[in-house]
Amino acid sequence: GLVLAFCVAVSTADEAAFVSKAPLAELHHTHGCSRASPRMQAEMSQSLPFLRRPSGDAFKQGWAGDVGFDPLYFSEVFDLRTMKVLRESEIKHGRVAMLAVVGFILQQFIHF
Repeated sequence: GLVLAFCVAVSTADEAAFVSKAPLAELHHTHGCSRASPRMQAEMSQSLPFLRRPSGDAFKQGWAGDVGFDPLYFSEVFDLRTMKVLRESEIKHGRVAMLAVVGFILQQFIHF
């Protein structure tokens, strides 16, 4: 039941459903507006095109996988050292969560 539903959901998901077809700046010009708003002049985040790209020191480092995902703008509040600690803890918690999902699925099949 649960495993089958999970497999169906994963196999039918399409990453293109989560990606916009046109950048936000192009959408702005297609509606007949004569000039861009001040918000449109700022560089927009790739991950959340309706938010501006964070300008904190952490995003100037060019870390792998950086697409500007910082919706709460932590990078503008915390210094670079704290941001490194936050990123490391995010990776650790993500790995623990992945192991927890595997354990949750395995307990459906293994009985003691």
